[in-house]
Amino acid sequence: MEDFRRFFDTCADFDLFADQWLLDDPRTADGKEIDSLEFTEGRPYKGPLPVAMPIAHAGREVAFHLGAFDMPVVSTRVGQLIQRIAPREAELLPVDIPGAKERHAILNAICLVNCLDEFRSEFTRWELKDNRPEMMGQYKMISTIRIDPLRAGGHHIFRIMGWPLALIVSDMLKDILEDIPNLGVRFLPVT
Repeated sequence: MEDFRRFFDTCADFDLFADQWLLDDPRTADGKEIDSLEFTEGRPYKGPLPVAMPIAHAGREVAFHLGAFDMPVVSTRVGQLIQRIAPREAELLPVDIPGAKERHAILNAICLVNCLDEFRSEFTRWELKDNRPEMMGQYKMISTIRIDPLRAGGHHIFRIMGWPLALIVSDMLKDILEDIPNLGVRFLPVT
């Protein structure tokens, strides 16, 4: 087991990069839209390959962007660093972004880890009164994420089982990524 024990949630940095671009849902070679949520569920992507990604709102190009529905889109450099540190924990799906200076890829974290520390987290669950019986008992909202670092094990990039919206990185990966100029995201402690 690795000796790191600190983990961080990845969030868009609108303080330093308020003018960053907003990327839309990816498209296939024949122009069909792919739901961005396909890349935020913590599982390998099985659909038609994305090849392009339109810019929904023009702005500053960043190296790590949380696009539509917080789908991670990273520069080639960021992708290579993640693959070097965590080669079996993420997929990179190259996409063409019109007018981009660098090459980019959708980053699909494919590890789901059961590590939410419910005693230290603040959350609500779906209830009968919400009229969503298929969601009953699942997390409805997590306002404060705290994870158990022992259960997170030696992972460097993953999503939380039951709450895959959060993209969690180890302190080792965070430290490497923070050296990249024009990053576009910030990291909030969750341990």
